[in-house]
Amino acid sequence: MCPETTPKAIFIASNSKEAKLLSKAEDLAFFITDILDIRRSINKYEDWDDKEFDGAEKVFTRILEKMNDRNIVISDLID
Repeated sequence: MCPETTPKAIFIASNSKEAKLLSKAEDLAFFITDILDIRRSINKYEDWDDKEFDGAEKVFTRILEKMNDRNIVISDLID
C-alpha cells in the first residue's frame, strides 16, 4: 500500500446502524462546513439590513455554541 492509501484506523461495526453512523460522520462534517460557508457568504456578498443580519448572526452563534458544547472540531472529522 502506498502511504496516502494506508488506513489511519479500521473500525468494525457491530451492526448496520453503527456502520451507517460511521459512514455518515464525514458527510455530516461537510454539511456543517456548508452551513458555516453560508455565514461567510452572507457576510461577504449579501446586502441584508441590520435586523436580518443580526438575526442570522444569532442563529449561527447558537450553532457554533452547540458545536463547542459537544466538542465538535470539523477539521478533526474531515482531515
